[in-house]
Amino acid sequence: MSLTLAASLMMENTIAATPTPIPEPTTTPDTTSPPVTTSTFAYEAKGSQTSSLPAPKTITLCNYTTPPDTGTITQISIRLTGIPEGSQVRAVIFANDPDSNLPQVGKPLLQTYALNVTSISGEWYNFKMKYPAAQNTVYWLGYYSDNYTQYYFDNNNDHISLTSQIKGENSTLLPVLSWRYHGKTVMSLYAQYTAADPQHTPTQPNTDSVISDIPRPAQSYHDTIFVLLIMGAEFTIIVTDQDKKKNPPSSNNLISTPYIQEPTK
Repeated sequence: MSLTLAASLMMENTIAATPTPIPEPTTTPDTTSPPVTTSTFAYEAKGSQTSSLPAPKTITLCNYTTPPDTGTITQISIRLTGIPEGSQVRAVIFANDPDSNLPQVGKPLLQTYALNVTSISGEWYNFKMKYPAAQNTVYWLGYYSDNYTQYYFDNNNDHISLTSQIKGENSTLLPVLSWRYHGKTVMSLYAQYTAADPQHTPTQPNTDSVISDIPRPAQSYHDTIFVLLIMGAEFTIIVTDQDKKKNPPSSNNLISTPYIQEPTK
């Protein structure tokens, strides 16, 4: 009886110590969009000087360098003056020629829709666009005007302003075949620039702390088998003992009687 009680207690301890299964930690996917950074580059100051009147139907450019991150130019703003009847002006972007460090001849990388420039005192005109630009790269930004238009500028040894050849009656503006040098000046022009931040890696859950909280079983698998064997042995002893009490052994039972077949009648 004591073995049965001990085995029962050991089984109860084994069952009680068996931990409830804890679901594996899962990582919730990060569906939020990466943050974006908007900045400006080029020259935002209002220049202290205004240019001479470039001939109508020409392109005027200045060189600028993009920020250190790959991004998109979403707007170019230029401070301009026009004439009362107005000038149709488009913003343009030209690539840099690495051999001459001047705009590449040919067609622009991009030109926008036209705005009507009529301000006599000068104001900022904003040209919307969406141009994917390379990082730390020189681009030539400026405008095309079909009439007399002036821009604002300051002297600067790091920049160059120039214009294209004049479009004559028997010639076309594009492709541009040559450029006319104006001087080391920087045009009052700036660009809005949107750069996406690098993709961030979602934070993984701390599985170590979860695992450390799981209770360890007090009995192993082999201990459980041992307990079951003890219970089986105890059960066998009890049954045998009860059978002896019902059928006590006698002296006759100790002598085996041979089987004698009766004669056939």
